[in-house]
Amino acid sequence: MSKKPINEKINKKESSGSRSVRRAIGILEYILECDHSVSISEIVNSLKIPKSTAYELVNTLTDTGVLSPVDNAKVFFWDTSFSSWVWPIKVI
Repeated sequence: MSKKPINEKINKKESSGSRSVRRAIGILEYILECDHSVSISEIVNSLKIPKSTAYELVNTLTDTGVLSPVDNAKVFFWDTSFSSWVWPIKVI
């Protein structure tokens, strides 16, 4: 079974739940898959989401400490301090 591209999973209109949450998770998945810091433009082009949505979600993820800005906030990477409490979480 082939894995669907992130942009297909997050932009499905028939999916239930919050599209913003799916897109935020998509941004996180995309950044985790990259081996470099990621720009807003790269997120927009790769995930096929509106630029305003990408800015809003990245700003929220940055404000909450999930992402860290680099290079005068033009690029972002996964904040390793956040992962210290995320990875131990288990879904029962």
